[in-house]
Amino acid sequence: MATPQTSSTAQTAAQSLKEMGNERYQSKEYQQALNIYSRIIYDYGANTDVPRHLLAVVRSNRAACYLKLRSFLEAFQDCAQVLEHAELRPERDHALFLKMVHRAARSKYGVSDLEAADRYWEQYRALGETDPIGETPVPAEPKLKQKQPSAPPPPSSPALRSINYRIQVFTDEAAKLPDKGQFVYNEQMPADMFGTNRTPGKAETLFLDSLVRKHDAEVRGKRRWRCWNCNKKATSMTHTPATYMGENPPLILDYCLPVCQVRRRCDKEARKMITHDLSMAQSLTPRRR
Repeated sequence: MATPQTSSTAQTAAQSLKEMGNERYQSKEYQQALNIYSRIIYDYGANTDVPRHLLAVVRSNRAACYLKLRSFLEAFQDCAQVLEHAELRPERDHALFLKMVHRAARSKYGVSDLEAADRYWEQYRALGETDPIGETPVPAEPKLKQKQPSAPPPPSSPALRSINYRIQVFTDEAAKLPDKGQFVYNEQMPADMFGTNRTPGKAETLFLDSLVRKHDAEVRGKRRWRCWNCNKKATSMTHTPATYMGENPPLILDYCLPVCQVRRRCDKEARKMITHDLSMAQSLTPRRR
């Protein structure tokens, strides 16, 4: 069993990851930065030893990544959580509020919600529009709503939504790694997939297959993995993605086991074990690559 992190250890770990994410962002590696910020939120979001202000800054930084990746809805969700945080105050956290209001305006503009974007722009002006925050200006200030309301949203906005695809390598070996064998990716999927009142069909199955194929080689190449069962050199990974559409943003959690050979005993036992352990998970679909 892993030793619980002390207050100072948890805060130091979160701060170290944040700095790593900032470096990726400065290098314009926005997806990698987003993955790191997401990991901080997943690992430390409920940890009372990590300062709430630090987590607010991390969420602010993730919103900036979402904007760079044109995931406007997800960017606004992070902005809203920071702006509504009970422990933050404009007079005390002026710089952070200024950034988040500006990013909220850009998020709303990105989905052509011009009236809401204009409200955030006016709030930004009230906070201090001349402050040097290093942001791209909101288009068409000061009255965004003067733009034609019939202007179409970006092509991807109405049809796609962002999801987090998290691969968890489920072995003792992975648990000892700095990243705990966890790999997080921000992906987009058709908005009408995995509806709450429908059984996953061919389209959903193909989508899960595509995610597995897209990231399998990268995960296999991260380390010289050993088979989870016999400890021989692993040549493949057994993937079992489960969907959690009730999360915000939606989550696809892929439990993954390294295996020595496909379609042999270790592979079959891996799929059997994970399927049994996760039999109650929503939309569970075994995958192998």
